[in-house]
Amino acid sequence: MNFYRDKKAGFTLVEMSIVLVIIGLVVGGALVGRDLLHAARLNKVISEMNNYKVAVTMFQDKMSALPGDMTNATAFWPSAGTADGDGDGLIW
Repeated sequence: MNFYRDKKAGFTLVEMSIVLVIIGLVVGGALVGRDLLHAARLNKVISEMNNYKVAVTMFQDKMSALPGDMTNATAFWPSAGTADGDGDGLIW
């Protein structure tokens, strides 16, 4: 008597559990990958913000004015199409 011929066609509980574990691992990996991409985007934005902060600080140290608020900007860059700021300490 062949034992395998007498069985009904279908999946066993062990086979189903293995498939479910594999599906869980794939979905979990995809979610972790998505979170890593989101964290990388946030780190990029933070890095760019820090670069802008450094650039504004360097400009202010060199020119003694904020960029966009410099009262004599046209004297420094006459052909750049710049406009003088009002020197009130606000950037618009």
